[in-house]
Amino acid sequence: ENLQILNTERMYEAEARGLETKASALRKYNEAATFLELAKMHIEAERDVHIDQARAMGGALAQAQIRMYGGGADGTMDTIRGLFTSGFGLGEILEGVSQSMPEGLRDRLAQNGIRGLFGRPNEP
Repeated sequence: ENLQILNTERMYEAEARGLETKASALRKYNEAATFLELAKMHIEAERDVHIDQARAMGGALAQAQIRMYGGGADGTMDTIRGLFTSGFGLGEILEGVSQSMPEGLRDRLAQNGIRGLFGRPNEP
């Protein structure tokens, strides 16, 4: 009877160790799965941003009358694309700053530009 009790205790101890190992593995893989899902969402967001930028740039350039001399290996198109993208970035920053301003200050900015922020409105 003591032997049977001892064997039962060993069996339960082994089962408990197995459950602890399984729980540890699930925690480890759950963290990895969460990381991969967040990385995937980040990649998709970056892709969508670049698609929207390309569409906006295409729309703007389709309406523009540009004469370009050079191009190809000299980086002219890369420079234009870089300036265009920087302009979008600056616009997003300014939009964020504008939206975070108190309403009265935002109205002054809308009516008088940057001078309105410093209390010197444009002269009529």
